[in-house]
Amino acid sequence: MGKKWIFRSEGKNEIARPTPDKVFYFKDHKIVVTSEEDARLLRQMGYEEVTEEDELVVPPEIEKKIEPGILKALKKLAKTSKTAAETILKTLIKQIEAPYAPELEKLTEELIGEEKPKTKTKVFVCPVEGCGKKFTSKKALDLHMKTAHGK
Repeated sequence: MGKKWIFRSEGKNEIARPTPDKVFYFKDHKIVVTSEEDARLLRQMGYEEVTEEDELVVPPEIEKKIEPGILKALKKLAKTSKTAAETILKTLIKQIEAPYAPELEKLTEELIGEEKPKTKTKVFVCPVEGCGKKFTSKKALDLHMKTAHGK
């Protein structure tokens, strides 16, 4: 495969038209081009060139286990602060592997607070094999653990 250039846009699904016969379509804030001429045009238009390392990578097996609202907020945060997004992602991975990570509650509240979802996101998952029920607070999960599983 040849060289590729990645550019980031402010708009989620932005359209850039550097010349009447040339159009670039950004999807989810980014576009990948394989032509040096296209890369030059995008640079001239002021688009930010990024490397693959700049993108937040969420392992597919983890992505399936993260609530969609949290994943969306995490990717949005990564566009402004990759370091913060990576810190939260590491905490989420710990939460998936060990469901009682104490620092998750605070980080999740901060992340969801920025995103302001219309409905409460259920981020606390019952760790008992075969159960998998989800709750919006640790207190609700603790009550479930006590009443449903006697723990």
